[in-house]
Amino acid sequence: MTELRSTPAVFRCSLRNGRVAYLVIVMGLCTAGVLAAGLVGGGVAGRGAGQFLLWLGAVVLVAGPTVAYLRRTKIVIDAEQVRVHTLIGAPGTARREAVAGIRTPRSGAGFFADAEDKVLVPFRDVYTRAQLAEMAGMLGVDLRPR
Repeated sequence: MTELRSTPAVFRCSLRNGRVAYLVIVMGLCTAGVLAAGLVGGGVAGRGAGQFLLWLGAVVLVAGPTVAYLRRTKIVIDAEQVRVHTLIGAPGTARREAVAGIRTPRSGAGFFADAEDKVLVPFRDVYTRAQLAEMAGMLGVDLRPR
């Protein structure tokens, strides 16, 4: 029998997933590069507030999307539905009863599937195998390879 919870279970993208770790490392290096360019390449401190604000804006524009992606990308499972949240757009939803399996991610995307193995809602490959197994256990379904 599936486990029903009063509070929804939230699964956030994991830094243990290779794709997420790569994104964080690359964006971290880009942010460090922008910081270094502003501080070492002539400095922004002695050039006035306008230059400093432009430099600070560049730092925020480089780091901001990564932080937003890590915070917004998640799967929420409650008593009635499964919601897949992404960085931009409305969350994808599927009725919990309709989910009969989870197709594991390959080449970037995985899927919640119905009994006929049709896609109900896709999700990005940003979750660990352990997280997917926990989701499958909560839903009372199997993990299926693609």
